[in-house]
Amino acid sequence: EIESLKKQNEELEQKLGEVGKEKEDEVNELNSKLEASTKEKEDAVNELNSKLEASTKEKEDEVNELNSKLEAATKELQELKEKLETQSTETSAINEKYNALDQDNQKLKTECEQLRNELNEAKAAKEE
Repeated sequence: EIESLKKQNEELEQKLGEVGKEKEDEVNELNSKLEASTKEKEDAVNELNSKLEASTKEKEDEVNELNSKLEAATKELQELKEKLETQSTETSAINEKYNALDQDNQKLKTECEQLRNELNEAKAAKEE
């Protein structure tokens, strides 16, 4: 009977070894699948990160270009504003000169009219 139990024990140990080997193979297969899946996901994440970095760089370049254009437009606008103020000042100065000349002209007309009147009076007095 001991021999029979030993034989049964050996058979059970053999079966246990076979089951253990099968389970070990299953675990190894599952680990391989897990590693492959993890690698795929890491690759996908890396690809998305690369695309995001490229897109971000592209957007930053666009923003920098637009900022440069905005700065140039702002500078041009300031220059035009200063030019307009200068022209406005020049126009005011020209208008002041014109008004002064017009006043001088009116005075001269008045003086000329007075001299004509005096001359006409002198002629009339002479004729008498």
